[in-house]
Amino acid sequence: MRTFDRSRIDISNPRLQAFRIVCAACGVTATVNCNKYTQLPPEVVIRKFTEKGWLVGNNENNDLCPEHKHRVRMIEKDLEPKIVEKIASAVRVLQSALEKYAELENPKQSAEVMRMMTEFHRRVFGDAREDEEAA
Repeated sequence: MRTFDRSRIDISNPRLQAFRIVCAACGVTATVNCNKYTQLPPEVVIRKFTEKGWLVGNNENNDLCPEHKHRVRMIEKDLEPKIVEKIASAVRVLQSALEKYAELENPKQSAEVMRMMTEFHRRVFGDAREDEEAA
């Protein structure tokens, strides 16, 4: 279970303490206040940060503020259909290559199959030219 350290947030009032979370992407912080004498269970602290819109990771390197949490979700939504289509396209090419290989009378005439396997590799892993154009 993830735990948070309490720290003093107001030097003039030593009784005022808070649990602090820091965004791993931008360094923005948020706090959940508590006093010197009360100890909140970790589940409650996590729930309070989640209610504030934070993505609480399994350690401090995976915590994201509401802004970066939103960005990550938008990226995931954009990429998922593209990845599924890329895989489906690659499977179709592989299936076609295997069918052509099965039809060959002489397996040494596999230049066409190798061309299709290269196409399969390009569709699955991308093309260096496409990566350069995207950059």
